[in-house]
Amino acid sequence: SSADISPSGRILDNWSTNYQGQIILGPRTTSLPPLPEFEIRTNELDTRPMESPEIQEVYEERTGLKGRYRVLERIHGTGPGVVKGSMIYREQKDVAGLDRVRYQYSPYLMEALMHLFAFYPAIRQEEGAWNLIPAGMKEMRFTRPALNEENCTLEARLRSHNDQGFTWDARVVDDSGITILQVLSLRMNRFS
Repeated sequence: SSADISPSGRILDNWSTNYQGQIILGPRTTSLPPLPEFEIRTNELDTRPMESPEIQEVYEERTGLKGRYRVLERIHGTGPGVVKGSMIYREQKDVAGLDRVRYQYSPYLMEALMHLFAFYPAIRQEEGAWNLIPAGMKEMRFTRPALNEENCTLEARLRSHNDQGFTWDARVVDDSGITILQVLSLRMNRFS
């Protein structure tokens, strides 16, 4: 929720709900059922890879993201409706005054997926490429937190696309190929 703002810019006492959802807690699972035909093969990618130095340059010039928010290490490429990348998960101090914060899932995995979604239209040279914000999702499942310095592969398949934005299904897998995060129908809307 956030406070409403008057036409003159004054913060009001009224609040509006921006997002709502349901959290279902259950027993710890060791694996997720695989999404059918989800693995992205090399022959599906028709753009060149982007390595870390180039990605860091794009972060600097196009996004304004600083420090810990620069999470992508490599973009393997894109193809019609697919994008694949990788990251090294790094634990960082997120709350001032606390040495380590323990999360039920690893927030920078979602951050990396959202960055991958923003790079997709830019790499494919679509108009309004970087102006995307998350607008909602159908489902997010995870099996365990990512480990510090763990290599993770990010894969996403485009489910729909219109003038307002993109809807993706995505997953993050560890080095052994086990899915540790799966997201269905994550909507990224354009904004100006």
